[in-house]
Amino acid sequence: MNTLATPRRIAIPAVPCLGMLITPFLPFTTSPTLWFGVPAPIGWVVAMIVLLVVALRIVEASYRRAAGPQREAVR
Repeated sequence: MNTLATPRRIAIPAVPCLGMLITPFLPFTTSPTLWFGVPAPIGWVVAMIVLLVVALRIVEASYRRAAGPQREAVR
């Protein structure tokens, strides 16, 4: 049976989510550095958001490749 919430599909977007959660504990958040003209923590969170979008697209492609939507429509 193919379900959307498999351990692999949960682990892929969990990485950028954890990256966002640990932002206050990273050493570059306390230093006055700029990344592309914005403070480093904001640049880090923007990068994690972009990675999260990519991760969710990977999960969706994996789900569609496994014919998930067709199996759930039959139920």
